[in-house]
Amino acid sequence: MPHLRRGAVALVAAAALATAGLTVARADSRSAEVLGIVLSVNAADGAFRFREFATDLVWSAFLHRDVEVEREKDRDGGRYRLAPGDIVEVKGTVLATRTILARKIKVLGHSASPSGPVAPPAPSGDSPSGASAASLIKVIGVGMAVRAFAPALNTFINEMLQARDAQTRQTTKVVPILSVSIGINAPGNATIGAAQVAGAADAVARVQAVAALDGNFQGTFSVRALVPVDSLEPWKQVRRVPGVGVSAIIDLKI
Repeated sequence: MPHLRRGAVALVAAAALATAGLTVARADSRSAEVLGIVLSVNAADGAFRFREFATDLVWSAFLHRDVEVEREKDRDGGRYRLAPGDIVEVKGTVLATRTILARKIKVLGHSASPSGPVAPPAPSGDSPSGASAASLIKVIGVGMAVRAFAPALNTFINEMLQARDAQTRQTTKVVPILSVSIGINAPGNATIGAAQVAGAADAVARVQAVAALDGNFQGTFSVRALVPVDSLEPWKQVRRVPGVGVSAIIDLKI
């Protein structure tokens, strides 16, 4: 059998096994965690299609026989069946391009506009049709929204700087801004925005967030220091990542 045909048969077999609820092992499989919105659900086996926020691309998800489904709200202890419009975080094994065997699904909320593009800021800065970023933030919260849109925001910022001939040659990424003062009392509400950080690739890879430290100088000057850190809990200990700077601040309008 030609090599290409063998590969095609392998993919079909993998999908069939996944649909049947069996564990599928592939030499090129890898773990993935994808955040998106459910577009359609197969009533027979629970398999579903969802649109990824970060890329606006559509994934197909099959359910592992031991899949865990967790809901942020209205937990009743029963097996929850997904519905179009559910905002989900899917963890599992990638079987093929944008095909995942879901082992854990977390339902973060529900949007009334599942069919349109949901997502990343367009290069022009205009909002795409379908569920808006603002409406999704109200459902899933600022922290999850920053995570969902971070790759698209990073690309948008770099293209904006390039258009002004101010681009950086360093590695960049977008991370949440976490308020240390808020996080001490209410960690779940500590995300107050997002920032792009820039630096050497190995250093940027270590950055998990930007810690916001607030102070007051002589009762007149309010000071906010922004520190790239290697933890999502900087209120416990602020550990700066050397060689990384903040290159852009992103405000969220909700």
